[in-house]
Order: sequence, then C-alpha cells, then structure tokens
Amino acid sequence: YKIGKISSPVIFNKMEFASVYSLNHNDEIYVSEADEYRFNTLVDRYKSHIDRILPSGYEVQIAISLQYLLEERCDIVIVETGMGGAEDATNVFKNTLCDVITSISRDHIGMIGDNLKEITTCKCGIITKNGRVVTTSSNKDVLDIIERKCKDNNAKLVVASLEDVDNIELSINNNKFTYIRDKNNRINYTSSIGDEYTIGLNGLHQIENAIIAMEVINVINGLKLENKICISTQARKKGLRFTKQRARCDITRITDKIMIMADGAHNIDGAISLVKSVDDYIDKTRYKIIYAISIFKDKEYKEVIRCILKNADEIWSFATNNCRSMDSYELYKEIKSQLKVCDKEKTYTEYDFNRKIQIEERERSRVKMFMSEINQNDKKAREGSIEFKP
Repeated sequence: YKIGKISSPVIFNKMEFASVYSLNHNDEIYVSEADEYRFNTLVDRYKSHIDRILPSGYEVQIAISLQYLLEERCDIVIVETGMGGAEDATNVFKNTLCDVITSISRDHIGMIGDNLKEITTCKCGIITKNGRVVTTSSNKDVLDIIERKCKDNNAKLVVASLEDVDNIELSINNNKFTYIRDKNNRINYTSSIGDEYTIGLNGLHQIENAIIAMEVINVINGLKLENKICISTQARKKGLRFTKQRARCDITRITDKIMIMADGAHNIDGAISLVKSVDDYIDKTRYKIIYAISIFKDKEYKEVIRCILKNADEIWSFATNNCRSMDSYELYKEIKSQLKVCDKEKTYTEYDFNRKIQIEERERSRVKMFMSEINQNDKKAREGSIEFKP
C-alpha cells in the first residue's frame, strides 16, 4: 500500500506536514516529504480561489496537502486534525474508513471550548454518519459524550483500553506487552487473543496509542471494500516494532553519563505522561533529571510546571523565536514561585545559564540512597575529594 499522512505542527522540516510512505525495491519503507516546488505549483494553480476566499495559512496548507496526496495516488491517507473538531480545516470528509479520537485533555482552552465537556463535544465533530469510531478515552464524562455522538450519527464505537493490556515491560526503545483482547465484544478482531507485541516508541501512553492503531486496523480489515484491505498480524507487529516518532519521548543520545529525552509535551496530559516516562526509563541513582523547557503562553503552563517539579532536579527555562512563546524570565519566575509553594525543602540558585533553577534537596536524597545501598562493611577511606557525578 501507498500511505499518505498529514500532520502538524512540523518539527524539523517545513515540508514534513505532508508525507508519503511506500516500499522500495528491497521491500523497505521509503518516506518522502512533500516536494516544495510541486507544493508551491499547486498553490499557484489555486491562487485565484485563495484570493477570493481568503482562507488562513493552515487551511491553505491542508487543502493543498490533500490535493498533493490525491495526485500521489495514495491508497490510504491518515489525516491528523489541528485543534480538532467540527470547525477544523481537516474536517471535510463525508466518508472515512475510521474516525479516531485519542485521549482528550484541557488543550486549546478558549478556542474549541472552555472546559473538558465542551472540548469533547467539539472534537466529536469529526464523527461521520454511519461511520466507525475508535477511541481510548477512559474519562467517564468524555466517554459518555463520545457514545452519545456516535449514537446520533449511527456510528459504531470501539474503545481501546489499557485494561486489556498485560505483561508490560518498559525498556528504552524496546517496550513489550500482551494485548488480551475480547473483553468488550469488539468488532472484527482478526488476530489471536493474547498476542505479544514490541514497540520502539517509549512511554506507557505509546502502548495506549499502539492498541488504538491495532483497533483501527481491525476496523479497516473488517470493511467490505471494492479493493479489500487486509493487514496481517505479522505486518502490524512489524509496523509497531519499527515505528519511530521524533520528539515524542525520544531518547536521542545515550552515554554512560548523559541521556537526552526529547518530548513535545504541551498540555497537562502530555506533561503527566512525560514525568511518568522519566520515572520509568531513567535511573535516578545514576542521572540528574534536568528539564529544558519552553512553552507557549496560551497553554496551561502553571499546571505543566507543577507536573515536572515532581521529579526535576534542575529546570532550564528558555524562549523560542515565536510570538506565542512565553518569555524565559516570566517562565523562570513562575517556576520560582511554585517552588516556594509546593515544597519548602527545595532550594534554588540562579546563575547565568538561561535562568537555571537547581533543586538541591533531591541531590542530597540521591546520595543518601546510594550510601544506604552500598556494602557498609566494605568502606575505605581515601585522602582527597569525593565527587558524585550524574
């Protein structure tokens, strides 16, 4: 199959929002990002329409991306919404293979809703008539709204649940689990119950995403299409094992002394998942936990900071070259104010590395932990200095 994908925002390359996945002559996956010249040619082709309608830049990007993938003759196109919901520029399809609603949190407050119920109602705007919906939402209020919207649209609902996952083993870039399926009488399940899977993506939340992907495959496999799609268990296992996602709990470098994890957590749920992943993957007896953080001022940055303070040893605040980016000094002041409120035992020092905050109490705790675990009968005194390095 030839697969097209539209996603946002871009991270490393301005053209990565539209990508095509195909197999080369060695049956290896080949990924090509949108060709900038061809993309600009399409913009020129529809310039008169753009000038007349005056859409936003994002709307132009989505419309041209869809035309681009149409001309690429993709068999399946995966479209990630922007903010999500009924008014999203991606919501232009009358018929879809599957509508997917991942976990919903208080993101885009004031834009698509003022509370979780309003945000959920808006995001349910992607549900198509007589369609098929896969979600992982475990919040009862959220799930009730999704179920009601599915009923209103005569859409079949499948709920992928971590309750159906067992034997979880988390290890960097090699996470294993068993999917014990069939608890909730789900539709069109084609693989055997209790299959074991391995994914290269890190974090418990990525296991949740993996079972969403599997349920979407189950739905698509069960469709009665003119050109039948059949994705085997072997293919799904291979796909999950070798899927990579940059800047999503992404371990980018590992040495004896340094481990760098890049993650784009930008809302409360994302911050909670990031903090849990740091706890799950990083040995705090060997490493100092340092967060380098920049965040948009229209996000719920106070709650995000509150999350990362739970296991941070140091926090470095900085600003990006974006009008929405929070000023680094304002971010520093918020971190400083929360330190006084949430844990009086923590102390901080400030010096000239981009408003760096150091939490010294946890460093002392780590030394105490180390001293309690070593063989007390095997101590040796040496002249000179003792230095603990992360």
